[in-house]
Amino acid sequence: MDKPQYKKKPIGYVDSLAKALSAERDHLIRVANDADSFYRLHKRIEKPDGTFREIYDARYPLKLFQRRINRKLISRVDFPQYLHAVKHRSHITAASKHNIPLLLLNLDISNFFPSISSELVFDIWRLFFRFPKHVSQMLTKLTTYNGFLPQGAPTSPGLANLAFWDIESKLVEGMNAKGFVYTRFVDDVTISSERKVQMDELAPIIASIFGMFRNRGVKANRNKIHISTSGHEMLVHNLNINSGVPTIPKRERGRIRAAVKDCEITYTEIIQTEVYKKLWHSTLGRVNYLNHFHPTEAQKYHQRLQAVRPS
Repeated sequence: MDKPQYKKKPIGYVDSLAKALSAERDHLIRVANDADSFYRLHKRIEKPDGTFREIYDARYPLKLFQRRINRKLISRVDFPQYLHAVKHRSHITAASKHNIPLLLLNLDISNFFPSISSELVFDIWRLFFRFPKHVSQMLTKLTTYNGFLPQGAPTSPGLANLAFWDIESKLVEGMNAKGFVYTRFVDDVTISSERKVQMDELAPIIASIFGMFRNRGVKANRNKIHISTSGHEMLVHNLNINSGVPTIPKRERGRIRAAVKDCEITYTEIIQTEVYKKLWHSTLGRVNYLNHFHPTEAQKYHQRLQAVRPS
């Protein structure tokens, strides 16, 4: 069964944990006990439903310890192929797994990071990593904020991937046996099939995924359940997969083209302002992303942007 695995020897003592994190034991304990005070709200992003996604940032030295936890512990987990927010995998590799399907199902977990409690994080350290209670408690303090998993912390994506570490693989195995492809990119679940599927076969699959969510205290965003079939646009993480390879939808490519044109128009008016520099760099980032999928088109936009580059 393909599931996450941590094959390293468990850390048995707080002294050993401090050594692994290149920290003095007493200093690590002080930071862990006062971890909440090191966080700040970095930004709030309004979502289409009017709620906000809150992104947090941690100050030194907590952020330093989180990076070391990520490097020394979480990055050494062997993640299964259906998980894609891990090293060398992204939303692009997730989209690539769904090769010209006849059916595509997209589901989203509502408020995923805030729904992952410190109790669940403790269970991950204690039961998955097999660390003793006192070490797991220390790591839980270092990786949670106000009783939940903070989005924006270096350790949060890896821990979020492990939220279903002991139950997700069995669900995926059952789907694969029926010819379905399953991927998860943090809180986005995608299922596809290269054969025609009736709704009476799809309903229990959706129910089983909802059951997995409930088992961990998270909820499906029922407003973001989307089923699409061949002959219609099929999107995985905002990438079109109708052609067999991920591409950027035409409407988004049109927006990028319009942004490049906007830079050309604005260049002659306010070339040296910070507003223009921000616009230019933002547009350049979008063109660089376009280059992953449409290099010929992106090259033309690169040339046009270089002609109006701010000094």
